[in-house]
Amino acid sequence: MGIGALQLNGFRVTFSSPTFEARILEMPDNDQYAILRDNLDDEWFLKWQSGHVIGLPRVQKPNRSFGHPIELTCSKQLSFLASRIISVLPSALPGRTIIRKKPFTFLADDDLVDRVCKRIGVFPPIIMLFHMRPRYAFEAKIVEMRDGEAFIGVFLNVNMRWEIQAPLHELQSSGIDLKGLHAIRKVHEVGKRRLVGRISHITSSIVHLSESYDDLKSISENDVWLEGNSASFSSPYYARIE
Repeated sequence: MGIGALQLNGFRVTFSSPTFEARILEMPDNDQYAILRDNLDDEWFLKWQSGHVIGLPRVQKPNRSFGHPIELTCSKQLSFLASRIISVLPSALPGRTIIRKKPFTFLADDDLVDRVCKRIGVFPPIIMLFHMRPRYAFEAKIVEMRDGEAFIGVFLNVNMRWEIQAPLHELQSSGIDLKGLHAIRKVHEVGKRRLVGRISHITSSIVHLSESYDDLKSISENDVWLEGNSASFSSPYYARIE
């Protein structure tokens, strides 16, 4: 049986030269690295590895100097170059709604619910508070398909971002059964999960939980949304209007 070609969701990165000019600073202990990186971040891309900090200028003529010059071999600095590739993707794809830097993740401009509603023409206003947008994530990874032949590949993963930004009591009044669905915090609080728990019922603007992740029994309706996912979008009410 023959083996077909391996297909990947990305492409191989090639470099115009086998070497590149950089700057390097000895730093055996990386305790001070974060401070150095933050101080120079607007002008220098820095990465600590193996007792050294390697840097490339972000601007043509940095006002602040860093390290001393060195010529490096691309094939021996794949980790550094992969990190640099990810760092420049936002500038290569301007105007995107960026939601994460690592991996570089952004949302498509097109809202699929809005597109469907425009085709239908007549729909309950609450549906405009449902949103589905493709979510794209780029990662630069080191790939070694044969021993000693490592290279950088840039890979694209596509998922869907589901959002429901309607008050829970309005969803319930519209005929959506919220029991068993999950609630999430509108604003992510440091030290707390965004996923609050599973909804039991709602009374007087209080969401009562049948399961929770912070030992909560209930939470104010004003603090949460319904978690956007395929289960929420597949409720009997929503399915009838699609």
